[in-house]
Amino acid sequence: MKLKKEQKREQRLQKWLSPTGVTFRNFATEQAYKERVTRFMKAFLCTEPDRVPVMVPAGNFPIQYSGLNLKQVMYNPTLICPIWTKFMNDFYDDMDDFFGPAGISCGRMLDISDYKSFKWPGHGLPEDAQYQQYVETVLMNEDEYDALLKDPSDFSFRVLTPRVVGSLAALKYLPPLTSLMGMPIMLAYPFARPEVRTAFQKLIEAGVEIEKFQGHLMTVNRDAVAAGFPMSMGGVALAPFDMIADHLRGTQGSAIDMYRPPGETLGGY
Repeated sequence: MKLKKEQKREQRLQKWLSPTGVTFRNFATEQAYKERVTRFMKAFLCTEPDRVPVMVPAGNFPIQYSGLNLKQVMYNPTLICPIWTKFMNDFYDDMDDFFGPAGISCGRMLDISDYKSFKWPGHGLPEDAQYQQYVETVLMNEDEYDALLKDPSDFSFRVLTPRVVGSLAALKYLPPLTSLMGMPIMLAYPFARPEVRTAFQKLIEAGVEIEKFQGHLMTVNRDAVAAGFPMSMGGVALAPFDMIADHLRGTQGSAIDMYRPPGETLGGY
């Protein structure tokens, strides 16, 4: 039976209220969890909760609160759990949800990747900086809209990625993936180039670091739910214009593009 949108929403809300695979610390934390979720649900559904839900997007403040700095955490993820656990316990009664350390990047991954769209402590920012900084650059030229729209995956993989990830510059030597239909073995030929093999090895090394780093992040998230805090964020969505203006053409480039003659850029489609 096909469910109506209201029925699908109700199923999602009930899963949120009674999550599977969660072992709460005790009965009190389970009750606190259900009270918080109910509070959020009523607010989201435009009904009156028992009180206004309190969301505390703490960002990197738990690091400052611990007396450490961002660089120490980025390069030593074993610090993550004690830092965020202390913050959670010290402010337990002051918030209805818990923002974990998902915004913290893995320092070793960034080093291995030679990532050019970020500045971070020791890499473009002071060693004791308590934040990361996005670098807005023009990654896509004004005459490349057609290539982007024709095959976004190919353009992102073989054109944009080499421009923003220094260690993956050799991806530009790979063939378009659509050219592999019928002859998938052709994918092996670019690996005759040493720089292509090195690029993929760097990608593997970065992945190993991310796996270790994410293990600590997931531990914090699981502990937060067990302590009675619902996760209030489940994903991120990007608007098409934001993707172009923020990540491809920059503020200036995208603003100019909107005033170009129709057909020359995205404004003509």
